[in-house]
Amino acid sequence: MSPSWYPRNAVRDSAPTWNFAVVHCHGHPVPLDDHGTARHLLQLVDVLEKDRDDRWRMRELGPGGMERRIPGIIGFDLPIGRLEAKFKMGQDERLYDTGGAIRVLEQNDPALATMMKAHNAHRQD
Repeated sequence: MSPSWYPRNAVRDSAPTWNFAVVHCHGHPVPLDDHGTARHLLQLVDVLEKDRDDRWRMRELGPGGMERRIPGIIGFDLPIGRLEAKFKMGQDERLYDTGGAIRVLEQNDPALATMMKAHNAHRQD
């Protein structure tokens, strides 16, 4: 977040900062065998490639392509014991400054602007 995004009539006594959303997952990993790792990789590729116009598919690796790579990959399941989420979406900044940043981000990063609006909608300061 650049202070230059804040309204010109605002007090410009701010330094650059950042917004973030983070989730920490706590659990005990369970190693997968090669078959389980391959299954997870296929699912991951399907999810990440599904909306692409020129979708890549695992079979494009060619004969033995997956088998050659699997030994170098450590797959695991992580049964989640605890989740911790933290969001910094401008709620620690002056509301009018946050509004200025949102206006800039609506053009440059609409997803972040939407998150900032949601996390600051209750504010009236």
